[in-house]
Amino acid sequence: MFRKAKIRVKLLLAFLMVSILSIIITGLLGYTNARKSLEKVYFDQLTAIRETKKRQIETYFNQINNQIITLSEDQMVVDAMNNFKTAFYNIENGGNIAEHRANLKDYYINDFLKKLDANVKIEGDIGQYLPKDERAVELQYHYISDNPNPTGSKDDLKKGNDGSEYSEAHAKYHPIIRNYLKRFGYYDIFLIDEKTGRIVYSVFKEVDFGTSLLTGPYNDTNFAAAFNAARDAKDKGFVKLADFEPYAPSYAEPASFIASPIFDNGKKIGVLIFQMPIDEINQVMTGNHNWRNEGLGKSGETYIVGSDYKMRNDSRFIIEEPARYIALLEKIGVDANTLNSIKHHSTSILYQGVFTDAVEDALIGNTDTKIMDDYRGIPVLSSYTPLNIYDVKWVMISEIDMDEAFSSVHKLRNKILFIMIIISGGAVLCGFLMSSLISKPILVLTKGIKDAKKGELPKEVKIAGDDEIGQLSESFNQMIGELKSSRDELISSKNYIENIIKSMIDSLLVMTPDAVIRTANKAACELLGYGADELVGLSAKNLLPIDDQIFSKTGLEELFKKEYITSAEKIFLTKERKMIPVAFSCSVMYDDNNNRAQGIVCIAQDITKRKQTEEHIRKLHRSIEQSPSVIIITNINGHIEYVNPKFTEITGYTFDEVMGKSPRILKSDQKPLEIYKELWATISAGKEWRGEFHNRKKNGEYYWESVSISPIRDSKGVITHFVKAAEDITDRKRAEEKLKLTQDQLVHAEKLGAVGRLSASIAHEFNNPICGIRNVLERILKKTAIDEYNKEFVDMAIVECNRVAGLIKDLQGFNRPSAGVLVRTNIHKAIDDILLLMRKKLETRKIALNKHYAANLPDIMAVNDQIKQVILNLLNNAEEAIPEKGGTITIETVPLEEKIEIRIKDTGQGIKEENLERVFEPFFTTKPGVKGTGLGMSISYGIIKRHGGEITVNSILETGTTFTISLPKEAAAQ
Repeated sequence: MFRKAKIRVKLLLAFLMVSILSIIITGLLGYTNARKSLEKVYFDQLTAIRETKKRQIETYFNQINNQIITLSEDQMVVDAMNNFKTAFYNIENGGNIAEHRANLKDYYINDFLKKLDANVKIEGDIGQYLPKDERAVELQYHYISDNPNPTGSKDDLKKGNDGSEYSEAHAKYHPIIRNYLKRFGYYDIFLIDEKTGRIVYSVFKEVDFGTSLLTGPYNDTNFAAAFNAARDAKDKGFVKLADFEPYAPSYAEPASFIASPIFDNGKKIGVLIFQMPIDEINQVMTGNHNWRNEGLGKSGETYIVGSDYKMRNDSRFIIEEPARYIALLEKIGVDANTLNSIKHHSTSILYQGVFTDAVEDALIGNTDTKIMDDYRGIPVLSSYTPLNIYDVKWVMISEIDMDEAFSSVHKLRNKILFIMIIISGGAVLCGFLMSSLISKPILVLTKGIKDAKKGELPKEVKIAGDDEIGQLSESFNQMIGELKSSRDELISSKNYIENIIKSMIDSLLVMTPDAVIRTANKAACELLGYGADELVGLSAKNLLPIDDQIFSKTGLEELFKKEYITSAEKIFLTKERKMIPVAFSCSVMYDDNNNRAQGIVCIAQDITKRKQTEEHIRKLHRSIEQSPSVIIITNINGHIEYVNPKFTEITGYTFDEVMGKSPRILKSDQKPLEIYKELWATISAGKEWRGEFHNRKKNGEYYWESVSISPIRDSKGVITHFVKAAEDITDRKRAEEKLKLTQDQLVHAEKLGAVGRLSASIAHEFNNPICGIRNVLERILKKTAIDEYNKEFVDMAIVECNRVAGLIKDLQGFNRPSAGVLVRTNIHKAIDDILLLMRKKLETRKIALNKHYAANLPDIMAVNDQIKQVILNLLNNAEEAIPEKGGTITIETVPLEEKIEIRIKDTGQGIKEENLERVFEPFFTTKPGVKGTGLGMSISYGIIKRHGGEITVNSILETGTTFTISLPKEAAAQ
């Protein structure tokens, strides 16, 4: 039939077939390529935004983790926990409990339950919420129902008006903890007794205040779950994060809790819990509602979904178009209760379900991009990944509506269809023209179409004439213009993505699957010292040291198996082969079907300064740790923040024992208070203080240290800390004291020698006259009759002569002590011999005698009568020191390593401190009148020194005196 047709029909049909097929093929090629290119651009853009948000969220939760651990270990929180617990269990109702309970019940009915009922249908009556414990009632009455501040501002009350111990603790700690909450943006902060689960403190004072998380109305909440995990923890660095759930005390608003135990000297005393703010997550995920500025256009958004398939931040559409958002949810059949909750709370958090393929895939740990229907039932381009946040299973999704993403190619498609229609009409008209007029322009158009198929779009196809061929050429030129416009739009989008890459602070390298660099941003070129054209085509192995095998064949196989590397520290080599430390992350890019690896994306951050700083800190830390001096660093309040190992070696205290405490724990109270006032005045003025301290170790032992204390200033010159450097000078002090003692002993010996010589002279001159006088007086009494009155005077004179004779005898003994030889002497027998002589006297004076003899005390070589004389002198002194009403004398013997000791202790009147140093001086006595000669102790001192021993005295007024004799053991009998 075609053969019988006229040429005009044939030309018409042929022209139509050629023209329409050409434009269809060209249009399909252009449309398909444009769509794929645009799809890749948007997926790359969504992935870049998703990864940025992911780092922000993960960093935020890591910061919260560090904040709660740091605060739980802070000494202020430890003290607050102890004080609040004690004060809580000391709360008394004062007889007003019924009135307070009634007042609190009115608050629950008229305030709390009304607001709660507005947010969620209340099941049950007030009894399930109203606390039953009287302490909880008292606390909620004073800090909630009787609090003059409105709901939401109950934290403005600093102190209750009940005058209780709890109110004093609240006034002390509440302002500090409240300021911490406001500074870091938490919803609430709680202190909880680990044994009873009682909330003994909270900042905002909601209706959970004072209740028990073990037995109270909120014991099955996520709040209680976080508490129980921290309560059971053994490690003080433990942290538990509970995912968002509606929480009744917060009027059923979404609430998440993070908990950490509180330890005091190794003992768990409570749990610290933060109620997490949702605003910070919303702010990060919505970019402060600046979606367009973040490259998400009119319909793009990034959101988080939990393992319950519910959102953890607000949808963009409930913020920008709430009515349309609700209408879309109604359209896809979301249940009425969920819609009412979203409307009432004006949030999609915990209410919007996201049951999409992206969520399913991400929850099992996959990272990918897909085109699918979102939670509104609208087709979107979606890029998703799991989040690495402890204790919760969340995923992050970045999406943009497919209509918006492909709007430019849709316009191109429509224009191509329009052009096809125009060309088809023109082809019908052109078929009637002469073949000679048609062939040439057809060839021209055919060439233009072929060029377009090759991707070489011609500037313009020029065909003279205004006939159908001319119109066709104009349509073709218009089509080429549209194609160029589409191409320009794609180039613009590509440039936009490239600008994002160029503006990145971190270095970005995009590589082929075999690690050949395809793209490098400006930061990477500056870091490595290459030009962009030098990096492109370079193997990434050239950027790493030879021993780093990450881009070797084995390394790449491992990377493709693992699919990503995060936060690794690597060494990059610059063009000049300089080594630069970097924080390195990379991941594998896959094609649209996630089947074939298209390349590797690497991000690196120069950490040279950080490494230098860390090395400087390490060196400084090692020097302090290894310092032979004690180093202590305190804050401006004098609380210890650091001590080096030398501190532990000297004092016996560990770092944990002194952390947060004052150096006053070493204070021995042997320094005047004025010294410490002067110290603080000096260092507070920014000056250095030097001096010496006589401190006390953990075991009670005293030691001396030479100290230097200086202020530490920040970059602005403000004093932030104080550092103390101290040197143990105990040995030096002991040497000085020993030298002084030796000098004193030499002086004392010289005094004794001088006194001895003087006493010998006096004894010689006085002895004969005194003896003569006494003999004459005795003869007068025997041979002469005198009256009683004069006889009394003669007797008195004889007594005085005997006393002077005794003094002379003591003087002779002082100068020439017994010259007896050393014999084996049993100390216990020597003491018993003296006690036998004194027993009657002691019984008459009502003086009790206690003996504590050491078993197996060795005999020693000594002059027996001299040792007995010393013991007799000491026992006489002890007896005379005890008052008339009686007392006790204790004698104790002790064998030591190189010597033996004899201790004689009385319960007498004691010796004044100013007289202790003079006890052994010749002629010094504390006895009244002429009762003593003052030579007994000097003689005893000389005897013990000649035996190579020591004699010392300790005394407390109105308590008693102890004399200690030590004799060397080298002379012990074998």
